[in-house]
Amino acid sequence: MSETKDTQIKPVWRNIWLTKLKERRSVILPILSVLLVITILLLVLPHVLPMPSLVATSKGIGVSHDKDGEDIGLSDGSYALDVEKDKQDIEKYRPGSDYKTQASDAFRRGDASTATALWKEALRVDSNDAETKIYLEDQQVVTSGKPYVTIVLGSVLSNKPVDYPSRDQLQGAYIAQLEHNQSVRTAGGLLLRLLIAKSGNTPINSIAVANRIVEAAKSDKTIIGVFGWTKTTSSLDVLPILTRAHLPLLASTAPGDDLTGRSPYFFRVTPTNKEQASVLAKYAETKLKLQKLVAVYEEQDPFSQNFVDDFTQQFVTGGHQAPARLTYERLSTPEKMAQTVQSVLQMNADSVLLIGSRSTDIANFLRAIPDNSHMKILTNAGQYAIVNAPLGEYRNTQGLIFVSPGFLDSWTIIKPSVQAPSFFSAYKRQFDPNDLHKNAPYGYQRPDAYTMLAYDAVLTFLKGIQIASTTHKESMTGDDLQQALLKINGAQAVQGVTG
Repeated sequence: MSETKDTQIKPVWRNIWLTKLKERRSVILPILSVLLVITILLLVLPHVLPMPSLVATSKGIGVSHDKDGEDIGLSDGSYALDVEKDKQDIEKYRPGSDYKTQASDAFRRGDASTATALWKEALRVDSNDAETKIYLEDQQVVTSGKPYVTIVLGSVLSNKPVDYPSRDQLQGAYIAQLEHNQSVRTAGGLLLRLLIAKSGNTPINSIAVANRIVEAAKSDKTIIGVFGWTKTTSSLDVLPILTRAHLPLLASTAPGDDLTGRSPYFFRVTPTNKEQASVLAKYAETKLKLQKLVAVYEEQDPFSQNFVDDFTQQFVTGGHQAPARLTYERLSTPEKMAQTVQSVLQMNADSVLLIGSRSTDIANFLRAIPDNSHMKILTNAGQYAIVNAPLGEYRNTQGLIFVSPGFLDSWTIIKPSVQAPSFFSAYKRQFDPNDLHKNAPYGYQRPDAYTMLAYDAVLTFLKGIQIASTTHKESMTGDDLQQALLKINGAQAVQGVTG
């Protein structure tokens, strides 16, 4: 196999943040110039497993139930994807779910005016629901009579359990879409429409959903790219499908090293596992007095093992003993996770490197730690959802330390003399217009790293669209956008909100 050289787009600056949850403070770590990694290597075939069948409209829009009964598919507003009507389940409940479902029913009947009114009602009771805001903005795009391009947002968006990063990413994408379209309506150019693809809690579903996106792109020539997926495993699965269809895939939160070199159609705006794990390991080496570290990670999850391997390599290079390893089952129950904690305690560990695909696993692990324990938990940005939760909802967070590609207060810490981007004020204005969520500001007034990275990813797509528009005024293809993304470097670099 021939070796290829990665092409990096150098940002003005980028910081990886390491956050200690109890104090809500961040330690600024060395700058990593990783805004957009473009890699070229041989493609891999997708997993050969039975896929759920999808019921679709003539435009390729459609949803179906997967084997667990979760709706997956592709929506332009015809289907509400992020819904939960059970008021007893506070974690999952979306107050506007009934309105959203009724709005989608009306939209499928061709009654856009009723759908619009119902979407607005949904936002009245659930102001931070980005899915609803995207559908409303899309209607303005489609009915404007002006030329537009379409990007598909590929997400997990599960509610069994809730995939908070997906909700965060929709928020970031919406702010970028809104700002761009407001500018275009004044200055001219191509408007941006967003479709939403949901693959649910089962990773392999992403293959069927990617095929649905390709089918939709055949009949809707405005579809020129895909943003996502929120998980490395799903990104690996969909990449060959989208590459064959000449649709660039730009990820904001798929850091797995295995994605490096896969395809000339793959781009990302997040540091790789190797870079993030190295930062976390160096922090542990220099700032923490660890006696015995145990690595606990999700079995049969390539991302988790990849991160642990990268951390271990740096940790050993720094002169430390490689941590012992324990694995836990995917979707472990609180009881099973408690057994894992007991195993760690029996090993007399004072610290744990805990890596998995769900923040729920971290929460279950924390709940099982004895209250008198002083154990330190090192983890990755996937646990930012715990920061989003109301104060006191999670136990034993005092020892939780995680590495993150972004932090919203970085602008005031690093360069207080420079005015922060308008994104931050726009975020609060859009998702908490009545200032009702001061006590639990994340998701309403304060964006997390996933939201910020999503915003940067869509900005990067828009930069590519701008470059391609110099030779393709009214329309463009996925190949046109892919070639334009390759040019984002040096003077063409994107200044995002994460770096």
